Amino acid sequence: MASDLFDQKAELQAPLAHRFRPHDLSEFLGQEKWVGPGRPLRTWIERDQVPSLLLYGPPGSGKTSLARVIAEKTRSRFVSLSAVQSGLKEVREQIEQARNDYRFYQRKTVLFLDEIHRFNQSQQDALLPFVEDGTITLLGATTENPAYSMNRALLSRMRVISFERLSDESMDELFARLRSSQEFPAARLEKLPQAGLDRIRHLAQGDARRALHLFEEWMKLIESTPLPSEQWAEIIDAIESGPALFHDRASDAHYGLISAYIKSMRAGDADGALYYLARMLEGGEDPLFIVRRLIIFAAEDVGLADPRALQQAVAAKDALEIIGLPEGRIPLAQATIYCARSSKSRSAYDAINQAIEFVRETGEKAVPEHLLPDTHTKWSSPGKKTEAPHSGQTFYRPGDAGFEKYWK
Repeated sequence: MASDLFDQKAELQAPLAHRFRPHDLSEFLGQEKWVGPGRPLRTWIERDQVPSLLLYGPPGSGKTSLARVIAEKTRSRFVSLSAVQSGLKEVREQIEQARNDYRFYQRKTVLFLDEIHRFNQSQQDALLPFVEDGTITLLGATTENPAYSMNRALLSRMRVISFERLSDESMDELFARLRSSQEFPAARLEKLPQAGLDRIRHLAQGDARRALHLFEEWMKLIESTPLPSEQWAEIIDAIESGPALFHDRASDAHYGLISAYIKSMRAGDADGALYYLARMLEGGEDPLFIVRRLIIFAAEDVGLADPRALQQAVAAKDALEIIGLPEGRIPLAQATIYCARSSKSRSAYDAINQAIEFVRETGEKAVPEHLLPDTHTKWSSPGKKTEAPHSGQTFYRPGDAGFEKYWK
């Protein structure tokens, strides 16, 4: 009895996001393409036939909540571990227990490994044989793109379930459930302004956990701040002033934003490039990663149409290393605008690629004597002619833009 009372007290003191987790699929919000009626994942859960899965998506999209729903539904032993707090020792202990459970009780084991991307390749390798022979059904959860963070052999034995941020409709349903819940006094919930809920939705950016955290903190402020209800919406910014920016260096956001940044410059869209630059900087991207891509762009895409673009990009890198952030954003922005607005030419990029391809096809050719150092030619026969090193091939063709149009 004492233990039950302690558990109940701990549950009451837990954050709202924990208390408000769904217990079955009827309470699960979002991800209809996976858990909607008749969808395969829903059928697997309802039949207790869940295969090994990798739940991949942004924070607060329902990965851990779905694992908890599976835990409620399965007749298998369910074990939950975090790759941040647990290592192979704990995993092997659970695998040994899984063997014993199946040997003596014919009971299977479902192992949920949160943040599985934190396991390195060798640690992921250690899981492979036990997933393959069915000792465990593995549920992994990750915010990082599996193509870059997961062992390919292990990934091939799991089904990837790609989650999306919650839609506005799902967030509105979440708020409706909060309004009808018994978590807070009904009189207070009835007076909540729609403007405040809209602000929370904007700040959360489809992250249910963040929305619930903001809602809980908002209710605490309402209770402790003597303001009339018509001013309740205004105090949300005391909790959080800007929307959540999910950015992880191995996530789709990482590769998607840098791609959008490069393509904006390629299209001459300086404003678009600045927007994606700001998104990356605000999301915590390594600025040296950004400036390295900027240098590549200056040489590959602007090239000889305006050779000063490469100077701008390298200067931005030097300035960034000297002054760091936040001031380093200014030379980054300057070089970004310059590269975006510059004329573009890929002639140098194309020329070196064609030259390399020719060398690979033709192999080594003798260097003409007139190109050899003097110390070498004095031992050669005078007047001896050698075939041109590139057999008369033309690799560089000046473009029509910027400086190059004068070189034709």
